[in-house]
Amino acid sequence: LQEGWVGWDEGEEEGAEELSDVMVDNVGLRNFVGVLERGALGNGGGVEVPIGVLIRMVDRAGKTDIEGSFGSLVDLLMKSFTLTEDTELCNDLMIGIVMKMGDKHLRIIVKRLESLRKADDEKAFWSATARLNRELKSIFLPCYKVEPVMEILSAFKGGKKRGRVEKDDVIETVLEGLDHALRADGHNEGAWCQAEDNRRYKLLLEELGRLLLEGGDEVGGAAGKCLVSLASAGSSDLMWKPLNFALLEACGFEEDAAVRKRGVKCLKEILETLGEEYSSLIPECVPVFAELLEEDDGEIRTLARECVRVCEEVTGEDFKEYLA
Repeated sequence: LQEGWVGWDEGEEEGAEELSDVMVDNVGLRNFVGVLERGALGNGGGVEVPIGVLIRMVDRAGKTDIEGSFGSLVDLLMKSFTLTEDTELCNDLMIGIVMKMGDKHLRIIVKRLESLRKADDEKAFWSATARLNRELKSIFLPCYKVEPVMEILSAFKGGKKRGRVEKDDVIETVLEGLDHALRADGHNEGAWCQAEDNRRYKLLLEELGRLLLEGGDEVGGAAGKCLVSLASAGSSDLMWKPLNFALLEACGFEEDAAVRKRGVKCLKEILETLGEEYSSLIPECVPVFAELLEEDDGEIRTLARECVRVCEEVTGEDFKEYLA
C-alpha cells in the first residue's frame, strides 16, 4: 500500500478511486488506522490518497468508533500536516473528527495543534485555526487565544512580518480566522471580546487600526473586514468611539487614496449593520463625509454618498445643510 500511494499520485487516479471505494466499504476504521500507524501513511509522496480515504471513513463512522481510535486519529492528523502541503485536506480530516466529538476532544486537538506553531509550522497552525473558526463559530471561541494573533499582527511592519515568517505566509490567514471569530462573537453578544474589561477588544482595535493604514490592499483590506466585525462585537458608544476615530483617521489619510477608500467602506458597512445603535457617532462622521464628497476618486465619492444616505435613513434627517 505504501508504494501504491505514490503510484496513484503519478496518474493512476482511476485505480486509486476504485481501491479507495473498496477500502471504505469493507475495511473498518480501526483496522485502517492501524495500517496507517504501521507505516502505510508513508513518509514521502502520495500521502494525500490515504488521507482522503481516512476522511471518508471518519465521515461514515459513528461517535463510538471515532472515540475508540481518537488518540491514533489525532496522531495521524498531526503527521499528515508534516507530510503534505495540502493543509486544506488535513483540515478536512480535522473537521471530520471534531464534528463527531465533544468539547473535551476539541481541546485535545487544539493543544496538539499548538505543537505545529512551536515547530515553526505556522502556515499549518493558522490554516487549521482559521478553519476551526469558520466551521465551529462560537463553539471554538473558548479555545481561541488572542495572544498568538497579536504576535502576528504586531510584527507586521512595512510590508513584511519581521522574524521567522514572511507576512504573506500567514498574516492574511490569521486575519481570515480572526474575522470569522469576531463575527461569531458578534452573534454571541461580544462575550469573547468584552471579557476582562474589553481586553481583547482594545488589543485588537489598536493593531487592526494600524493595519488599516499600513497594510496595503490585501492586509489592509482584511484588517478592514475585521474592524467591521469587531464593531458588531461591541455594545456601547464607549467601545465604538475609539473604533470610529480609527476609521475617520483612515478616511482622512492624505498620503493614500486607497486607505481613504478602505476607511469609508468600513464606515458604510458598520452604519448599515449597526444602524440606530451607531447614531450617536454620526455627527463626528459628517465633516469627514463632506470632504470625501469632494474627492477626485469617483469610487470614494460614491461610498461617501452611500454613507450619507444610510445616515439620513437612520436619523430621519436631511443632511444637505450639514454638507454644504
